[in-house]
Amino acid sequence: MIVLHRLLFLAAPGAALAVLWVWWRAAWGFDPARPDHWLWLWRWFAAGGLPAGMDRSFAAAGGVFVAVFAFAAWLAGRIGARTVAGEHGEGTLHGSARWARRADA
Repeated sequence: MIVLHRLLFLAAPGAALAVLWVWWRAAWGFDPARPDHWLWLWRWFAAGGLPAGMDRSFAAAGGVFVAVFAFAAWLAGRIGARTVAGEHGEGTLHGSARWARRADA
């Protein structure tokens, strides 16, 4: 569980790219493995813009990135340093952490 939020932080860009890939594949049949498709995209971009709807795909990918990243940050905060009882502070080493033994305190 402790590693999960770190994996989610790493997965956020991948999730955003997956949204772009699926959207572009469904809307325009874009295949990133084919150089002629990149040339098609470059021609659109050089002509002064992107194909209609492509800007929405970037917005959707950005939204997915923010959602996954926010979930990972929320999860990281929830699994931080929980105690069963007691407090963290200058006078205590670690309160009564779930993993602590009596000898540790």
